[in-house]
Amino acid sequence: MIFSRCFAELNVFRRALVLVPGLLAAAGAMGCDNGSADPQGSGGTSPTTASAAGTVATASTAGAGQTGGANNVGGSPATPSPCHTPVPGTGLITSFEPWSPSGMWGTPKALNGGQFFYQDTPEQKLTATVKDGALTLSGTVTTYAGWGLYFGPCSDASRFTGVSMLLGGTIGEMGELEVQAQTSKNTPIDKANKRGECVGDFTTCTYNKLAGVPVPATPMPLRVPFVSLVGGQPVTPFDPTEMLGLQWQFNCDPTSPCAVEVTLDDLMFYQ
Repeated sequence: MIFSRCFAELNVFRRALVLVPGLLAAAGAMGCDNGSADPQGSGGTSPTTASAAGTVATASTAGAGQTGGANNVGGSPATPSPCHTPVPGTGLITSFEPWSPSGMWGTPKALNGGQFFYQDTPEQKLTATVKDGALTLSGTVTTYAGWGLYFGPCSDASRFTGVSMLLGGTIGEMGELEVQAQTSKNTPIDKANKRGECVGDFTTCTYNKLAGVPVPATPMPLRVPFVSLVGGQPVTPFDPTEMLGLQWQFNCDPTSPCAVEVTLDDLMFYQ
């Protein structure tokens, strides 16, 4: 198969603490840790294309979900890892097959990295299970929780137009899904890992995102164009030449908890 600045006010600010390569220790105070997955995509339909003005279905950039970061961030600028690693020609991120029980993915000669989890409170942590070449995220969300993939190298995806995936499942009546993209200039400086260029923390450094992503009941192709990823700080336009990772954040109203069960497969950059 080939197919999180901390937020304190629901539906206004959202946060996510991101774990990066070489820094896979849990940050308990922030409710974030790396995780592991236990080792179906479908196709044949035209992909829904998400955009800043909406999608063929219902996605839009409404909302102000924010992003999170890593331990040992802020301070004076460090020298980040060069963002000159081009995404391989196929554009494949991962098809979850093969998939390491530790959550590491890819190969040395292709795009590679690991997975991470983040959440507002420990009990909201999602579970990621890989079976038959597809990943399923599940859990009960009352404010927000997310899962993502970090890229080993800072990667240049500028010859592509966006990210595609197979996506489907349920997020609850009050649920919302955001797709967020990590870039070097909008990531707080992490001196230990030579990652990030933003002086500050996640109150001033935020990731570009697309909010209101539609989630069909049955997995279907979805495209997220780079031009639809908005709201980054301090650099507002999304820059695909300096990608550090992708993350999927589920937001919910605490008065009506959301039962999340979403399947992802065939994550790719498309031209």
